Amino acid sequence: MKPKQRGNGSGTVYQLPNKKWRAEVRIYARGANIRRTKDGFLRKRDALDYLPTLRNGEDSRKTASPILSDLHELWKATKKYEGMSQDKRSHYATAWKRMEKLWHRDIRELTYIELQALTDETPGAYYPKRDIKTLLSHLYGIAQREELLTQNKNLAKFIELPQTPKSRRDAFTSDEIALIWRDYERGNFFAGYALAMIYTSMRTGELFALRAGNIFLDKKYMIGGIKTEAGTDRVIPLADCVIPVIREQIARSQKGGVIDMRIEEFYTQWANLVDRTGIRPLDAYCCRHTTATALAEKGVAPAIIKEIMGHTSYNTTLRYTYISVDEKVKAINSLEDTSGKRKS
Repeated sequence: MKPKQRGNGSGTVYQLPNKKWRAEVRIYARGANIRRTKDGFLRKRDALDYLPTLRNGEDSRKTASPILSDLHELWKATKKYEGMSQDKRSHYATAWKRMEKLWHRDIRELTYIELQALTDETPGAYYPKRDIKTLLSHLYGIAQREELLTQNKNLAKFIELPQTPKSRRDAFTSDEIALIWRDYERGNFFAGYALAMIYTSMRTGELFALRAGNIFLDKKYMIGGIKTEAGTDRVIPLADCVIPVIREQIARSQKGGVIDMRIEEFYTQWANLVDRTGIRPLDAYCCRHTTATALAEKGVAPAIIKEIMGHTSYNTTLRYTYISVDEKVKAINSLEDTSGKRKS
């Protein structure tokens, strides 16, 4: 039932499915709103009478309900969370949404079996499931900090994950990029997001974080980037061919960015793009590898590639390049023949 509202800050009471009443108040502590509850009242009047005791209790650890939503708020108030990149926060936000059926559960009552089942039911292979396990571990840590659990009580550590997938990082070929262009020109708007990442070196998280106010189409650059100090708020040059694509993305967005869909929908649409175009089933991050590879094949100076990619070291950039054998042969054939012999 919908809680019965009382005066602001005084608390509320409502009836549970078992016909008993719950008293509930919220207090501000440790930088977050904490819920205190007490169940089991046979009469509404008794629950109402208990509200002042619940609100003014001296030891919040005895009355604070360690439900996951409260622990999640406490975790988001930590310095560790504040220091996370936007990309990492985005992954944890997705994991939290997938844990919705546990939001109002008492962490002390959770079982390994249901946590493992939730993880197994999570869409995707290794990484989305790993995010669920890691987030749960953080919440168990908060519960231990608040002395709601013993220090060794962390069921999340027993969650079993699938095998770590082998890396399939590669760069899209020029033929594959042409297929993506053709798909976009046929009216499949999602293909434009792949093109935007290929021609700017943006990560998926950077695409989602990009704001229209940081895009200067007339000057052919934008400010974006996350993750590393060199990559954050870097100047990203815009190729002439991709400017109309990004202009259309800005015009379609209702939230002041370039993309409005949820991250789950993005990956669904990405799989559809792969099926529709016939390109190799590489992940979206390979768009970034494609940028580095294409620039290297065009003979762009390493220092410039490093700046475009937002890397602190060119050694990192090298790990993003996948020069084809044909390009390597072309490069080696460009050396001057000093042997006096003609090529056959």
